[in-house]
Amino acid sequence: MTAICHCRMCQPLSGGPFMALLFMASEAVKVTKGRLSIYPSSPSQPAFLRRVRLAGVLRAARALIAAIALGSLDKPCDFKPTMHVCTECAME
Repeated sequence: MTAICHCRMCQPLSGGPFMALLFMASEAVKVTKGRLSIYPSSPSQPAFLRRVRLAGVLRAARALIAAIALGSLDKPCDFKPTMHVCTECAME
């Protein structure tokens, strides 16, 4: 699933009014370079990656879901956002 997120956590992480995200099962994510550093961020979004802040991990039902910043991918145009979320925080 892909989405444009307007939440108050994504705004400062992206440095803009929203962030385009790809959501997928966390076990499907493979890091090919570098080392991840995880830190807690909020009760609703339990962990974000510290160094480059490209992704987050959240608990949905009984699964861990990774939220990957589309702009961090080699081919971001392959993943078109299909919805807007957290629009109550959207800047007008």
